[in-house]
Amino acid sequence: MNYVLAFTSLAVAVTVYIAASVFTRKASFRAVPGPPSPSWIFGNMVQLWTSSPYGKYEFAWLKQYGNVYRLKGCFGQNCLMVSDPHAVQHVLNNVDTFRNSPLFEWAIYALDGPKGVQYVRGEEHRRLRTALNVAFTAGAVREYQELFENVARKISSKLEASSESVVDVCQFIGPGTLAAIAEAVLGRSVEELDEELVHLFSTMVVQDTRHTPSSVIANALCTLVPQLNLSVLPVFGLLLKARKLATRLGTQVIEEKAAALEGGMDPGNDLYAYLLRQNTTLTKEDIANQTGILLAAGYDTTANTLTFGLLELARNPELQEKIRKEIHSMTSSYDSKPLLNALIKESLRMFPAIALAERVAVRDTVIPLTESIPTTAGEHIDHIPVRKGDVVLVGVASYQRSIISRIISLNAVTCVFQGHVPLG
Repeated sequence: MNYVLAFTSLAVAVTVYIAASVFTRKASFRAVPGPPSPSWIFGNMVQLWTSSPYGKYEFAWLKQYGNVYRLKGCFGQNCLMVSDPHAVQHVLNNVDTFRNSPLFEWAIYALDGPKGVQYVRGEEHRRLRTALNVAFTAGAVREYQELFENVARKISSKLEASSESVVDVCQFIGPGTLAAIAEAVLGRSVEELDEELVHLFSTMVVQDTRHTPSSVIANALCTLVPQLNLSVLPVFGLLLKARKLATRLGTQVIEEKAAALEGGMDPGNDLYAYLLRQNTTLTKEDIANQTGILLAAGYDTTANTLTFGLLELARNPELQEKIRKEIHSMTSSYDSKPLLNALIKESLRMFPAIALAERVAVRDTVIPLTESIPTTAGEHIDHIPVRKGDVVLVGVASYQRSIISRIISLNAVTCVFQGHVPLG
């Protein structure tokens, strides 16, 4: 009974704290129009995060309210949704004013560690990012092309060997993408990776796509009560374990490649070998510490984009046939294939790796707008004041679908993605 009483007391205390926080602070953007809230507990967040397909409500709100509107968060909190170009740029570029949500920060720390490029800030972040960028230039990426092509051929062979008339490409794309990332980053085949690490990545990808009412509440609690300790949650145990295994693997690979270089041997054409050959300011420990985030981020985002791109091709047989003819009839140069080029760019635009980014203001500021918007009081404003602690949601997918963001036209593309105008 003592445990029940303690838990009840804690729940009451947290509820009172949340209620006091919500009712004593009034968002500075209350006059910005937005959809009605179906629930005080969940606000519009269940509609936003858990709808199927993604964007069912978000894209409807975009059409009705424009690219800046107010949403209700959990427990009556006001949130600002922006897909206005100037607003998006301002929020995402001012990393010292708009931070990731506490829940996301915990996740990044668990997987990336205290010395990971996504977690560190200030001068240390700039040092790591600048040094790592040399491995992602056009010249560097060309060195990885053969690795990617080998993996692509293996996936094609498996698809051709399938006896089914209908094939679930996800079972090939996911493992194939992990194989490509492992080869490109570490120079290792997926069979050489720790089985537990591969299983952890697969589990994390599945959990990352499962937004539920419970996860919505957890995210809100972390924002409203940042003092909460999230390390006890099972998902963070998975992330910490994955980081430990990935860093151990990265350290082993780096030591082997460094020894090969010192002995006058070829360490390979992968990303880690490239970084060692460039003799950057990165230490071997610096490089090894990025293993977890490089494998996880590359695996998840690439697999998702490829899957959605293939889905749209399946829905559009005419475009599918045109791209096939283009590939077979022209030179091997990627630049000489405008339709394939447009398909890749359109897939990246329509299905961004991060469709919705949540930020929390750490100080009072003002968000500029590209165009003025009407308030509920009938006034027009071209900037929105934001207070410390306010939640700003950056609708990346909405931004990519808004007419004002379509500033480039690809005349080579005559087909469309389910009625959406293609854009490079």
